[in-house]
Amino acid sequence: MGNVVAPATRDWRTIVTDTDRERLRDWRTAFVDALRAARTSGQSAEIARERGFSDDGYRVVINTNSDGGQTVFHLHVHLLAGRPFVFPPG
Repeated sequence: MGNVVAPATRDWRTIVTDTDRERLRDWRTAFVDALRAARTSGQSAEIARERGFSDDGYRVVINTNSDGGQTVFHLHVHLLAGRPFVFPPG
């Protein structure tokens, strides 16, 4: 897990996956990728509880490819909290 250099919200964490995949589209339905996805989701929920924003709510984001906002080409998850979010985003 890492901190973001210029966060757009008060609480923003990056969760790096333990995979060699570059993008979400590279994940398969293979059992090992399903386990990695579940582990990453569990880490997001655990961090939200530890940081104290689980009850208020948070957003989990995976950017894929340039048009999707991906700038680091290793699959990772953004955990955003600390303010209300609207939908659709951006």
